[in-house]
Amino acid sequence: MLLGRYELQDELGEGGMASVFGARDTKLNRDVAVKVMFPHLARRAEAVARFKREARAAAGLDHHHILRVFDVGGGEVEDGNLVPPYIVLERIDGFSLSEFFETREPPLAEVVASIGVALCRALAQAHKKNIVHRDIKPANVMVTHEGRLVLADFGVAHMGEEDSLVTRTGTILGTPAYM
Repeated sequence: MLLGRYELQDELGEGGMASVFGARDTKLNRDVAVKVMFPHLARRAEAVARFKREARAAAGLDHHHILRVFDVGGGEVEDGNLVPPYIVLERIDGFSLSEFFETREPPLAEVVASIGVALCRALAQAHKKNIVHRDIKPANVMVTHEGRLVLADFGVAHMGEEDSLVTRTGTILGTPAYM
């Protein structure tokens, strides 16, 4: 299936708002990941705005331990059909930190400390740009086969003063088990 210039391939995962597919950028001839918003959410303006905020939050960050955003699109009607909003991301060949912990013996203290340092460096970079992730959990940290840790999913990030849409008094965002 073609979505813009991206040829969607295998489904890599699914979250609360979207599915993530492996894809091929047909113009730049490279592998990427495309996060495609669920159709039922794509009809809700507030959900689309939150999805686009995620793209803006992560796209403004340039750090070795933060997933890179390459493109954003969709959300408009073409030929009478709604093109679902999508975010084009760096494709990580590896696994989530939660998968890492589920499939191995408990890691050495030195490994855990190294993970903590890498994530703190990524978060420090985000905080310099007034972005607070707000959903740090093992499922949102990817590990490449080479051992690089990458923080992903800025879907509920707080972006300085621009947050009135998502955070209202009494609204809780994030994953309860990690709050």
